[in-house]
Amino acid sequence: MGDDTIFFAVGFKSYDITRVVSRAETWYDWVERGRKMMTRMSISQKTMEWLAYTLKEASKSHGNTVRRWKRQDHFTELFCARNYNKFGRYISIIKVQDKKRDVIIIPEWSLNSGWMDIATKISVFINAKGQSIGKTSHRKTEKGLLYSDIVRNNKWSTRELNGARIQQKGNSLIISDAISTTQNESLAKSVVGSLPEEIPGITLSEIRRWVASTWRYNHGINIFDLGGIDFSSNFPIEQRLIT
Repeated sequence: MGDDTIFFAVGFKSYDITRVVSRAETWYDWVERGRKMMTRMSISQKTMEWLAYTLKEASKSHGNTVRRWKRQDHFTELFCARNYNKFGRYISIIKVQDKKRDVIIIPEWSLNSGWMDIATKISVFINAKGQSIGKTSHRKTEKGLLYSDIVRNNKWSTRELNGARIQQKGNSLIISDAISTTQNESLAKSVVGSLPEEIPGITLSEIRRWVASTWRYNHGINIFDLGGIDFSSNFPIEQRLIT
């Protein structure tokens, strides 16, 4: 992740914010981890700037007072509030999109310490330039490179395929002595899907949000761009999907 992720912790909670950059826009995946729960929230560049400003504003006053902020971002509503309970003051960030609701809670470090350090860290991070994820231009052919070697060395090839005997006869590729694929192989745990049409500037973050809102099982799913309008969803174990 490197320069595209920041981390901070408050009390028993830890937080990480990861930048996802495409040619069209920049999004941030904000994850809160507690002892018994985990919350993930995808936020646009403009909304992250607004949240950093809100955290600074919330830090300017002391005492147990309540203050609220609100922002509309396309089809998403963001609510930010400074509140308090018997344990002290805290910031709640609520994202509402259709019927889905995500909540991130950030307590204070100590009494009336505010959230200025966190806001500054976020501001520096979001104003730094991220590494753009553009579409890779693939070479169609390479003289003297055998197609059988490419198949054997491809990252999607299985252990069975690596142990199989591969022969090339003319334009045909013959694979023999291969055994059946097990659950431990990548493709046995993957679903490949295509968009109805190519959407300019579509990002992996947007595909991930669609997966999270559509499939009931979404923990540990990895999304890969296969080029063009094709994407692969890779599961930690082989699953039956429920939509």
